Amino acid sequence: MLNINDRKALKRNRNGVSWLTFLCIILLIWIKVIYGNIETYSNNNSELRYELNEAQKLCIDRKKTIDSLMNVINYKPIDTPNLVVKTYKPIKKDSLIVKPKVDSSKTDIILKDTIK
Repeated sequence: MLNINDRKALKRNRNGVSWLTFLCIILLIWIKVIYGNIETYSNNNSELRYELNEAQKLCIDRKKTIDSLMNVINYKPIDTPNLVVKTYKPIKKDSLIVKPKVDSSKTDIILKDTIK
């Protein structure tokens, strides 16, 4: 037979084991929930990466379209100079060049309406 001290120790051990079992069950449930969340997050991550790649491809295509349209809008044709071949005319030293005189008397006209 067990004495009183052994019975108290046995009772304490049974209580401790029951609490330890309860704690282990709670921890196992918590770990399962965490791993479930990790799978959910990894699935969401892969879906978001796929959507991001599709959006980047669409963005690149639109950027190429906009760049090509900007090139059409800002198109400036290259001006090619028209070369005109002029014939050489020798200058005669005996000739005298006469410039016509400008009549400056007509520039000083005062209108009659402005005089009062």
